[in-house]
Order: sequence, then structure tokens, then C-alpha cells
Amino acid sequence: MVEAAVAKARELGVSENVAILETAKSQGLWPDGWRPIPTIEMAQNKAYTALFGVSTQEFFKFIQSDPSLLAGIPTLARMAAWGGGFN
Repeated sequence: MVEAAVAKARELGVSENVAILETAKSQGLWPDGWRPIPTIEMAQNKAYTALFGVSTQEFFKFIQSDPSLLAGIPTLARMAAWGGGFN
């Protein structure tokens, strides 16, 4: 999974922090070189959110249609409602 994520990032021409989760337990983090600490946490949160079974972009599209979800979900710890996290 790490190799596929790194290959896709290189194909897209973007840098990456790859966080792999199994259930809700972090299995590893592979930053591509030095990254600011907040981006590492963001990668972990996107991986955690993707455990819902959809990408974080699809997750955002879902909560966007309900004002109460849109107001509440992003305030929860470990939730990421922006693109980049894939299941």
C-alpha cells in the first residue's frame, strides 16, 4: 500500500505523507523526506477518517448536505473532511 501511495503521489507530482491504518490502530507513517509536523497529523487523520469506507473527499460531499453534520463532524478529533484519504 505504501509503494502504491508513493507511486501515485509521484505520478501526480505532489509530495506525500503516507499513513497506513488497520482498523483504528496506526501501523506506520512514511513521510517522503522532511514534512512539517501538522502535515503528518493531517495524513494520519485522513487515514483514520477513510476507515468509514469512503475517501475523505466523498466523506466531505456526504456531510456537506447536512448542516448539522457539516458543523459537528469536522470538530471531532481525528476526522478529516477534505480530499486525500482513501480506503
